[in-house]
Amino acid sequence: MKKIVSKIIAGYEAFRQDRGRSRAVLIVMITAAMGLMLIGLVMDTRQAGPLSLPGPATLSPGQITHGGSIQIGLVVMSLGILLLALLPDLRVLFGIRQFIRRHETVNLIAAIIVFIELTAGILLIFHLKGVLI
Repeated sequence: MKKIVSKIIAGYEAFRQDRGRSRAVLIVMITAAMGLMLIGLVMDTRQAGPLSLPGPATLSPGQITHGGSIQIGLVVMSLGILLLALLPDLRVLFGIRQFIRRHETVNLIAAIIVFIELTAGILLIFHLKGVLI
């Protein structure tokens, strides 16, 4: 009985440590995204004036990679928005990793299905808008 209790406690401690690392990565990504959006906004307002932002609200991933005659502030802001859009996929990936470690097959299958649906949804939106690279 003592061995079983010690295994449960060890598993719980490993889960707490892993959850702490996942939370730290998510906080860093959110902070980076917010910082990029703020920096991009400041850069755009300095170029265009304080009362208006010319052009589109954001850029597609294809426009970001192919460049052209676009404002750097808008590129920086769009990268921040793209980081925020990828957060749900990242959270599901962290869940998949935890389910693999804990050998929870049913939860693992459900998380993989959710990950596929999220990723397919993001790719479908990009495809329908014609913004895939």
